[in-house]
Amino acid sequence: AGLTKEIEERLSERFNYQSRVAIFSHHQIKEIVGQAPPDFGAEAEKYRYDVFFLIEPLTAGELMKKVNPRVEVDRVYAGDSAVYFSRLISKASQSRLSKIMAIPEYKNITIRNWNTTTRLLELMDS
Repeated sequence: AGLTKEIEERLSERFNYQSRVAIFSHHQIKEIVGQAPPDFGAEAEKYRYDVFFLIEPLTAGELMKKVNPRVEVDRVYAGDSAVYFSRLISKASQSRLSKIMAIPEYKNITIRNWNTTTRLLELMDS
């Protein structure tokens, strides 16, 4: 918490904007990857997969109340400290992912695709 606050303050001061920073430990990233739904990321030719990393005080339960997935396009799953979102590539323009970016809670989310998320874990493991 102290490191996050210090980085946010320095970035905000240096670049004259209200910075938000998300710092996750190796253990936290491992848990987030481990809690992904079964087969999440398994059909990369058919779906795009993203992980919504949540910045406190936002919780997965609170975010799930705001997410309104489009049936037959989007799939959304809540983890303990992340939300997992997938959408059909063939219908990506119909996805409601962009609607999430318009909600006030978006300031407490950072989104990474599944490949980036698992690669981060690999780098941390090594």
